[in-house]
Amino acid sequence: MTLRSISPKCYRYLRDKLEFPLPGLSTLRQWAGQFNMDKGILKDVLMLLKNMGKSLSEMDKVTVISFNETYVSQKLCYN
Repeated sequence: MTLRSISPKCYRYLRDKLEFPLPGLSTLRQWAGQFNMDKGILKDVLMLLKNMGKSLSEMDKVTVISFNETYVSQKLCYN
């Protein structure tokens, strides 16, 4: 899913031209439709980011976290 979201062209190249065993688009859509996520602020994720930030240098800590609506399908919307 990550590779497909970053570069659909690379995903198609690996899958079709090099015959790399990657799932088809309908399988990826099915997996994305079954993805469960809690509503609201993900406190566990914020705690993880906080703990990871303790080991970063000052330069590496320059980070932007953006929260926005995420659509898993047309039927579901997580704010």
